[in-house]
Amino acid sequence: MYNIYQNALQWIRKNGLLPLIWRCHFSDKQLQKKFKHALVFGVEGHYNLSNLIAFKQALLKHIIDVNTVVIKGTYKGQPIKHFFNPGTKLNVLCKNHQFLSAWHLSMKQEKHLLSDGNIT
Repeated sequence: MYNIYQNALQWIRKNGLLPLIWRCHFSDKQLQKKFKHALVFGVEGHYNLSNLIAFKQALLKHIIDVNTVVIKGTYKGQPIKHFFNPGTKLNVLCKNHQFLSAWHLSMKQEKHLLSDGNIT
Protein backbone atom coordinates (compact mmCIF):
# COMPACT_ATOMS: atom_id res chain seq x y z
CA MET A 1 0.00 0.00 0.00
CA TYR A 2 2.85 2.40 0.83
CA ASN A 3 4.37 1.96 -2.66
CA ILE A 4 1.05 2.80 -4.31
CA TYR A 5 0.83 5.96 -2.22
CA GLN A 6 4.42 6.95 -3.04
CA ASN A 7 3.89 6.34 -6.77
CA ALA A 8 0.69 8.40 -6.74
CA LEU A 9 2.41 11.19 -4.82
CA GLN A 10 5.31 11.25 -7.28
CA TRP A 11 2.89 11.43 -10.22
CA ILE A 12 0.97 14.28 -8.58
CA ARG A 13 4.15 16.25 -7.96
CA LYS A 14 5.64 15.53 -11.40
CA ASN A 15 2.51 16.93 -13.01
CA GLY A 16 2.55 20.10 -10.95
CA LEU A 17 -0.36 19.20 -8.70
CA LEU A 18 -0.27 19.53 -4.95
CA PRO A 19 -2.56 18.35 -2.19
CA LEU A 20 -4.51 21.32 -0.84
CA ILE A 21 -2.68 21.17 2.49
CA TRP A 22 0.59 21.89 0.67
CA ARG A 23 -0.62 24.93 -1.23
CA CYS A 24 1.22 28.17 -0.68
CA HIS A 25 -0.03 31.56 -1.94
CA PHE A 26 2.64 33.97 -3.14
CA SER A 27 1.67 37.64 -2.79
CA ASP A 28 3.60 40.11 -4.92
CA LYS A 29 4.38 42.13 -1.80
CA GLN A 30 6.02 39.18 -0.02
CA LEU A 31 7.84 38.05 -3.17
CA GLN A 32 9.27 41.56 -3.54
CA LYS A 33 10.28 41.60 0.13
CA LYS A 34 12.13 38.26 -0.23
CA PHE A 35 13.53 38.88 -3.72
CA LYS A 36 17.00 39.17 -2.17
CA HIS A 37 16.96 35.34 -2.04
CA ALA A 38 16.03 34.93 -5.72
CA LEU A 39 19.60 34.28 -6.86
CA VAL A 40 19.88 31.01 -4.91
CA PHE A 41 16.77 29.86 -6.80
CA GLY A 42 18.43 30.66 -10.13
CA VAL A 43 16.89 34.08 -10.81
CA GLU A 44 19.54 36.62 -11.81
CA GLY A 45 19.20 40.35 -12.15
CA HIS A 46 17.50 43.20 -10.39
CA TYR A 47 13.93 43.25 -9.20
CA ASN A 48 11.43 43.79 -12.02
CA LEU A 49 8.12 42.19 -13.01
CA SER A 50 9.75 39.59 -15.23
CA ASN A 51 12.19 38.52 -12.50
CA LEU A 52 9.40 38.54 -9.90
CA ILE A 53 7.45 36.06 -12.04
CA ALA A 54 10.60 33.97 -12.55
CA PHE A 55 11.20 33.93 -8.77
CA LYS A 56 7.64 32.75 -8.12
CA GLN A 57 7.99 30.03 -10.77
CA ALA A 58 11.30 28.91 -9.25
CA LEU A 59 9.70 28.66 -5.81
CA LEU A 60 6.78 26.64 -7.17
CA LYS A 61 9.15 24.37 -9.07
CA HIS A 62 11.06 23.82 -5.84
CA ILE A 63 7.87 22.94 -3.92
CA ILE A 64 6.72 20.35 -6.47
CA ASP A 65 10.18 18.83 -6.96
CA VAL A 66 10.02 15.10 -6.12
CA ASN A 67 13.09 15.55 -3.91
CA THR A 68 11.48 18.26 -1.77
CA VAL A 69 10.13 17.08 1.56
CA VAL A 70 7.38 18.78 3.54
CA ILE A 71 8.18 19.25 7.22
CA LYS A 72 5.69 20.62 9.73
CA GLY A 73 7.77 22.74 12.04
CA THR A 74 8.37 26.24 13.29
CA TYR A 75 10.17 29.42 12.35
CA LYS A 76 10.90 31.88 15.14
CA GLY A 77 8.46 29.90 17.28
CA GLN A 78 5.56 30.15 14.81
CA PRO A 79 4.07 26.98 13.24
CA ILE A 80 4.85 26.72 9.53
CA LYS A 81 5.47 24.23 6.74
CA HIS A 82 9.00 23.85 5.42
CA PHE A 83 9.44 22.71 1.82
CA PHE A 84 13.04 21.49 2.05
CA ASN A 85 15.16 19.86 -0.63
CA PRO A 86 18.06 17.95 0.99
CA GLY A 87 19.98 17.88 -2.29
CA THR A 88 19.98 21.62 -2.91
CA LYS A 89 19.60 22.69 0.76
CA LEU A 90 16.92 25.15 -0.37
CA ASN A 91 13.93 25.76 1.89
CA VAL A 92 10.63 27.54 1.26
CA LEU A 93 8.58 28.53 4.31
CA CYS A 94 4.80 28.92 4.25
CA LYS A 95 2.59 29.94 7.15
CA ASN A 96 -1.17 29.40 6.91
CA HIS A 97 -0.75 28.71 3.16
CA GLN A 98 1.02 32.06 2.68
CA PHE A 99 4.60 32.37 1.43
CA LEU A 100 6.83 33.64 4.21
CA SER A 101 10.41 33.31 2.96
CA ALA A 102 12.92 31.09 1.18
CA TRP A 103 16.68 30.63 1.28
CA HIS A 104 19.62 28.23 1.22
CA LEU A 105 19.98 26.66 4.67
CA SER A 106 23.25 26.64 6.56
CA MET A 107 24.48 23.31 7.95
CA LYS A 108 23.30 24.36 11.42
CA GLN A 109 19.84 25.29 10.14
CA GLU A 110 19.56 22.02 8.22
CA LYS A 111 20.52 20.03 11.32
CA HIS A 112 17.84 21.75 13.41
CA LEU A 113 15.21 21.44 10.70
CA LEU A 114 15.79 17.71 10.30
CA SER A 115 16.04 16.99 14.03
CA ASP A 116 13.16 19.05 15.43
CA GLY A 117 11.55 20.95 12.54
CA ASN A 118 12.64 24.29 13.97
CA ILE A 119 14.59 27.15 12.41
CA THR A 120 15.22 30.29 14.41
